[in-house]
Order: sequence, then C-alpha cells, then structure tokens
Amino acid sequence: MIGIGLRVYSNKKIFYAIIEETADSYNFLTIDIINVPLAMEEPERLNYIRNTIIDIIAEYGIDNALVRVKESLYNVGKRDIERFYIEGVLLESLAGSSISKYKLGQIATIAMLLDIERKNFKKFADNELKFEDIPDGIDWSSLSKEERESILACHASLKL
Repeated sequence: MIGIGLRVYSNKKIFYAIIEETADSYNFLTIDIINVPLAMEEPERLNYIRNTIIDIIAEYGIDNALVRVKESLYNVGKRDIERFYIEGVLLESLAGSSISKYKLGQIATIAMLLDIERKNFKKFADNELKFEDIPDGIDWSSLSKEERESILACHASLKL
C-alpha cells in the first residue's frame, strides 16, 4: 500500500511524503515540496495545485492520503484563508482521484491513527522525540517541522 501525507505550509509551499508499506517495512519513496508559483492569480494557483497533486497520485499509484490541517479557526488571517483554500483543493483532488481512502486530519486524528499520545505529536514534529518508522538513511533531526508532519500524516494515512 502506498500513502501520501500532505502539510500545507503557506500559499506557496506544500510539503508531502510518500511511503510504501510492505509486510515488514516502510519504503520512503519521496519527501518533497510543491512550490506554488506566486506569479499566477489565485484561481490559476489552485488549478496548478490540483493538477500537480493529480499527477503525483498517478505517478506513484497512491492508495491512501491524509492532509494535516490547521488546528484552530481562531485568529484567522489572510494567510490562513489561503491555506484553507489549498486544503480544500487538495481534498477535492483526492476525492476525484483513484485514491481509495483519504482524510483531513488535525493532530488528534493523526495521533489516534498512529496510536500515540496527542502531546507526543508535537514532540515528534518539534524533534523532541525521534519517530521510529523511518529508514536508516533519513536523519529525523535534519528534516524541517513541516517535513516531519508530512511523514507523520503519511504514516497515519496508511492506517485508514
């Protein structure tokens, strides 16, 4: 089974991790970023994101997906609204694709799927704890917070 975990950072960056789960291990296929071209108008940027994610799904044959979403709707600013637009486009793209299971997930949802305590999600994301289900060649501490969150979301997607 192949899963993707997505984490929208801003209106210009979407972090994602793609992992293949086998009977006895996890194979990391990629950890990458979709750089959204800001020279485009907003509708064209959203269309670019939609087309890019559909291409990624087709290229890797992804089965499951989870999008890590914002925790709170309080103190919402312009940047947050743009993030909501992107998260909505991602969800619509997943719904219209060949993916069999997908979900939007806040920290509590991801922690439940990973069978970890909610408070430990932040510790993993902030590199206070090392996540164990990663290959030896990847240094957890060298990854950005958003990359770590996309990996956690990807592992959660494999539990859907």
